[in-house]
Amino acid sequence: AIQLMPPKIAVTLVPKIVKLLDIAYWFTPDLVGKLTVRFASGGEPKAALQLLRALLQVKPDPRTSLDPAGATRRRHEARPLIRGFDYAKTLGTYGPDLASALGLQYLSTLCLLLRISIQEEITVDKGVPGKTEDYSSIWKARLEGYSHNEAAKQLLVPGVLDAAKTLCAMDANNIPLVIEMLGKYPFKVFDRIALQILCRHAGVAFLIARDRLLDKPSFLDLSVRQEYDALATAIFGQLEERDQKTYLAWIDEGGDPRRFEGRDYTDEAIANAIEHWKFQRL
Repeated sequence: AIQLMPPKIAVTLVPKIVKLLDIAYWFTPDLVGKLTVRFASGGEPKAALQLLRALLQVKPDPRTSLDPAGATRRRHEARPLIRGFDYAKTLGTYGPDLASALGLQYLSTLCLLLRISIQEEITVDKGVPGKTEDYSSIWKARLEGYSHNEAAKQLLVPGVLDAAKTLCAMDANNIPLVIEMLGKYPFKVFDRIALQILCRHAGVAFLIARDRLLDKPSFLDLSVRQEYDALATAIFGQLEERDQKTYLAWIDEGGDPRRFEGRDYTDEAIANAIEHWKFQRL
């Protein structure tokens, strides 16, 4: 019956729906997803966001910590309230409509959920410059594509990427806003998403893409290398000669020498590794 009510009337039932989401079988994720879109497109964004946050909420894994003493960061992954299959279906099916109707608020909601999910395992390191290492290049080597993995972070990464893609495709003026928003979050996976968005829209956001490419810490960061190299391939030919020389000079430097510290490498092995690295970056 709630699907037949006008949004302005149905909105009064949102608090009850949110409470009943914790009880299995009262409201299916598919029904709540449809209601969320209906509220978003019907001029009730607050109700839509309230339902969305309740449906996509994440929680700590109920299992005992891998490190009960708290001496290390070895904790279990955050889990969604609903099944991974339903979580992925909600993001994949209703995400485009929600991004179109809610705009940056939708992206912000997903970014916050992704941050919460990663922080269940990894504490933000405020003592180092740049983003905190989240090892997403290992657990989510390819940003695209939904899986039915029950880890919330695995499900949210493609959701954030798709939301960013939708917003940038809707209006090129959204590109700097999307990049700025992604830059506010402290983990490296957000930089990877930003680089991929810039690669797709390098033509209309060339200055932003150029500045990101000529950021040396990004050039040296192995965690974002896949997306950074894709951006370099996309725009290197459009750079001014002096910018091209800067990029090529970084390659000639051979990368960060500290990566060989503490390793039992011969001088010959180090020289070969540097030459191979240079070849890969060209």
